[in-house]
Amino acid sequence: MKELRDRDLSNHSWVAVIRDCIRLSSDQVVGVAVGIDATGANHVLDFSLGCTENLKMAKGIACSIHDARIFMRASFVCYSRCLRCLAVCGEEHFPDSEVQRCLVHKERNITGKLSRRLWCELNRLFRRSRSVQSFESASEVVEDLKRFLDPINAEAYRSLLEAGEDLLALHRLNVPNCYAVNC
Repeated sequence: MKELRDRDLSNHSWVAVIRDCIRLSSDQVVGVAVGIDATGANHVLDFSLGCTENLKMAKGIACSIHDARIFMRASFVCYSRCLRCLAVCGEEHFPDSEVQRCLVHKERNITGKLSRRLWCELNRLFRRSRSVQSFESASEVVEDLKRFLDPINAEAYRSLLEAGEDLLALHRLNVPNCYAVNC
């Protein structure tokens, strides 16, 4: 762990950090941060074990990578899971960052709130959001999602609204959708 955390990462030109939590068992998760440098290489920046995905874990990882002098020379995009605390930590330690919420996680979260008969339409709309290129087109898809969810399920609609503009960061930065398709 000491070797991982003591590496000199200041010579990389970082373009993105992906943060997520992975459930290992019913009472243990691992939070992980992976940096992507300008060459496209992935580097594990830090990780933390805990019993739940929470703000304390997210802050610990954010502090660790901030302390490792990970400076962004390009637009910094934090891919966050459904928990807003991950995004808040990115904003706190990297105030100029753009936050992109994971569309796959958001779709799964909303799917869990809907009856099975509505899943195909929801999936179609989220696939469309991952395939469009422009910010305007992506914004239209989010509006279509709102129109779809609002009359049928208040909890699913609130979940979509909670993600807000964080669903559109890659489009706002004009990242080609071939890179964003799995985000």
